[in-house]
Amino acid sequence: MALSADATLNISHELFIELVIGSVGLSDLLFSGEMSIEGSKLGLVNFLTLLDKPEGVFNIVTP
Repeated sequence: MALSADATLNISHELFIELVIGSVGLSDLLFSGEMSIEGSKLGLVNFLTLLDKPEGVFNIVTP
């Protein structure tokens, strides 16, 4: 059984990274000219609220 997506988000790689690290908020994302949404905007907002905010700086590779 295949599941369908409520929304499809098309954004630039740079904007995605800024969203993940928290330097861009949801309002910045929604009003950006660098993205397009197909489907439910509410479904997309609900999904994005599930992302945790990063907690400071951490080592990706420890010595």
